Amino acid sequence: MTSVDFFKLIKKIVFFLLLLWAEHSFAQQSICFENIITGKKIELKAEQLVLLEYKGYLGQYSKVYGTIKQIADSTIDVIVTEKNRQSNFKVHLKDIVAFNKYSKFRLMAEPIINLSVAVASVFLFYSLEQNHPNISFGYRLGLSFGINALSNGITKIAFQKKAKNKLAYGWHMKINNQ
Repeated sequence: MTSVDFFKLIKKIVFFLLLLWAEHSFAQQSICFENIITGKKIELKAEQLVLLEYKGYLGQYSKVYGTIKQIADSTIDVIVTEKNRQSNFKVHLKDIVAFNKYSKFRLMAEPIINLSVAVASVFLFYSLEQNHPNISFGYRLGLSFGINALSNGITKIAFQKKAKNKLAYGWHMKINNQ
């Protein structure tokens, strides 16, 4: 083996070790929250929908509701989508005071329910017009608006954005490397 071949071999070994180090440093992480009182465990991973309540640097409490982009050793990156606009939030783990994990079904369920109730109220309006012509227009309109308002209130209650799991009530977090 010549010295040139030896240096090529060393270069390949160093490159391979750097690749292994890079893969390890960017390994996917998750956070496991465990309640020591109830024994319940909740694991948060990338691409999951969460609500995090955290204490800001001025001492105020804030909430962020979105999809986890990445979990690092000391922070969670959350992508928030509002009105066709995305923004990234970086929340420090030490600042988290409460959390809640949601299913992806939640993103689809709320607008589908609202849309189906709106369509149903339009059909109710025209059904009342066809089958009961003696009912006034204002009464039918009020009934449709009332049904929409009631369903909107019910979906707001059913799909609350509330951090139920407070760290002060026995929850501890642990970062898992995968």
